[in-house]
Amino acid sequence: MEIGFSVSSGASANGVPGLITMLKTLTLDADSFYAGDGPGTLIGAIGNRQPRSTLSIWQDNGSFALDEDGNLLVGDEPSEEGGISVTIIETLPEAANSPRRTSFTLTVLPPIVPALDFSISRNSQYIGQVI
Repeated sequence: MEIGFSVSSGASANGVPGLITMLKTLTLDADSFYAGDGPGTLIGAIGNRQPRSTLSIWQDNGSFALDEDGNLLVGDEPSEEGGISVTIIETLPEAANSPRRTSFTLTVLPPIVPALDFSISRNSQYIGQVI
């Protein structure tokens, strides 16, 4: 006795005849960055991506960018502190649910301001004028 089923004739998923490729919900391994981070700063790697799929940003306003490795980056437009949303679109022509949108809520942290050090070493000489 033979038991089995075919989802679709001619379709394939990862080289297996009879199965249809389905895109999964994407993941992001980090969800925060700093308001002062410059363009190209890594925010996080995008996971659950199907091989050969392409990624794009939905309603892109320049705040975010994607690199060829599937990483979400800080874009050219600065982001204000607080919560911000970004939607990534994964496209794979042979997938039944392509294109698929996944939204992420990110936290933009206050910029890091380096502490100023006004101390003077005991072995240094101070040259200047005090007003």
